[in-house]
Amino acid sequence: MREVGNRPGEAAALNNIALVYRATGQLDQAMALYEQALSIRHDVGDRAGEAITLNNIGELYTEIGQPQRALEICEKALSLTRQVGDRASEATILYNMASLLFRQLDQTEDAIVYVEKAITVMQETGLSHDAAGDTLEDLQQTLDFMRTGASL
Repeated sequence: MREVGNRPGEAAALNNIALVYRATGQLDQAMALYEQALSIRHDVGDRAGEAITLNNIGELYTEIGQPQRALEICEKALSLTRQVGDRASEATILYNMASLLFRQLDQTEDAIVYVEKAITVMQETGLSHDAAGDTLEDLQQTLDFMRTGASL
């Protein structure tokens, strides 16, 4: 991608390589690649791509035990997805934020609100699944767990 000057492709590749590093526990390397991808996506005006990378960075911050920072990053990602009208990613980010609020920050009421918003997005749009592949039934099941106080 670099050789042919395809900056959006380079950013996508960096983001995907970062996912592999994250999956193999090499979190510092993953973060460095996410940051490179984010910078390129910002430079080329790929707002949807920025949101995806920000969401991934938020998930990484969750993994390293910085849930408040993760939430801040996810809020930026959510804003971008709404600006570009990417409803599937919006549902994913809302769902991720709900999980973070519930599991990491013990904010069950807020978490429930975010899952309900994700469900609403999917219902309004008729999406069969969000950008991460979660179905409406998955979200509804999570909501039921949260409402009953069960752990996920």
